[in-house]
Amino acid sequence: MNMNRVAAAIGLALLLGCPTLARAQAEDPDSYGDDYGSGRFGRLRHLERGVTVERAPGAEGRPAEEEGQTNAPIFPGDTLRTGRDQRVEVQLADGSLLRLDRDSQLTVQSLPDPYAKYRDNTVLRLARGTAQVLPRIQGEEEFRVDTPSASIYLLGEGEFRIEVEDGGATRVVSRRGVAEVSAEETSVLVRAGMSVWVEPGEGPEGPSPFSTFARDGFDRWCEARDEAFRPRERIVAEEDYEDEPEVPDEVRPYYGELAAYGRWVWVPTYGWCWYPVGVGPGWRPYVDGYWTYGPSGYFWVSHEPWGWAPYHFGRWSWVRSFGWCWIPGRVFAGAWVAWSWGSLYVGWCPLDYWNRPAFVTAVEFGYYDPAAWTFVTVDHVVVRDVRRYAVPVATVRKALRNHVVVARPPRIEPRRLAQDREWRERAVRVASEDRGARIRPVARGVTPRERFVDLEPSRLERLAARSVEPLPASRSLPAAGRAPAGARAPSSVTPAPR
Repeated sequence: MNMNRVAAAIGLALLLGCPTLARAQAEDPDSYGDDYGSGRFGRLRHLERGVTVERAPGAEGRPAEEEGQTNAPIFPGDTLRTGRDQRVEVQLADGSLLRLDRDSQLTVQSLPDPYAKYRDNTVLRLARGTAQVLPRIQGEEEFRVDTPSASIYLLGEGEFRIEVEDGGATRVVSRRGVAEVSAEETSVLVRAGMSVWVEPGEGPEGPSPFSTFARDGFDRWCEARDEAFRPRERIVAEEDYEDEPEVPDEVRPYYGELAAYGRWVWVPTYGWCWYPVGVGPGWRPYVDGYWTYGPSGYFWVSHEPWGWAPYHFGRWSWVRSFGWCWIPGRVFAGAWVAWSWGSLYVGWCPLDYWNRPAFVTAVEFGYYDPAAWTFVTVDHVVVRDVRRYAVPVATVRKALRNHVVVARPPRIEPRRLAQDREWRERAVRVASEDRGARIRPVARGVTPRERFVDLEPSRLERLAARSVEPLPASRSLPAAGRAPAGARAPSSVTPAPR
């Protein structure tokens, strides 16, 4: 594709206000979202009294160390440290779980890119303490845990406990599955019900049995975590549909928690959608949480227990009778939102099924529905609870005429915006110059042709082009508008306004 011609088309569209911009954006999937696409990250799924996250060296503009929060991302190179009263659970993109006991330290050395044709290995480094690992391994992937005295290769799915004593001695326990423990050019296999000790500078001892009834406080905590996230009975009655809702493979690891915190419904316009239950009146996406800054820019961290998949895959749209509904997707992002940048305020709004700022009823200045947008003063972009500092659209209405609305934020770390007026002005200038990310005003009477699901295949091809192994096939999804066998939407369902 001739990028100069595309840039020229975008510039002309901005001047003339014609539909050319929408077509140019359709040709450039990267004009939406951010640079996180690979999905090579984990998340803090549960914390007991917190955890300290030491970010990877060289992460410019990011704090070197921070207190972890539920749903905060974990990037390759990050180190997790638990204190004397802390435990933490981490979920990786493939569904693997890592759990750390008190007084432990683990570095996420490497994680595989779910979209890459040649996937990297999962490599963890446990410096001290105790970890439980429940891996999910696909194909030829390698899942390895290094300790000061051994390397442990997990050879398939299972449940493994790895302990590192103060002097570096390592104990590997398999409750389920097979692992290879290697040290000093010697290796042994550990099968279910067996354990192995490795002293520093020595080869591993022969496997020995252990009592599967033996449990300590960490084992009991892990069992409680298994029970807490065991998919519970569906909230939606069985007669609503015969088949389980189809979701992309990238979203499958989160299906259990989504079923526990919300309901799946079939909407003719969008296909299978999910919406949260128990949220208060006036709730909207991307407001209960905060923005952090990672290696590829802004990243939304939700305080809601289910708030990982719905904020990093797919889109949100308003559906009459149900309210805000999430439409699953395959491509990962730090957030799927439209941004509104000005010198005093910054705002964001969910992108909907048509890749435009979502709305419920009203649209002001071509973009803004007060029920969909969240604004804060620029110096409050760094706060850990956006709800406390959110500014009503009515307060910023006069300023909105001078705002620029884009589908990706400037790559300027939020702490700089909070501390320096010059950086705030630069952010507005950068957003204004990013013509490829400009979003056209919403035309309420016109149904857009561009759906986010139409852009995802092109983005996935780009993500997979880094190597030459076939992209893992996702479970086939029924086309929106055609209900799967046995499924029906309540008669009161109508498409979101458009």
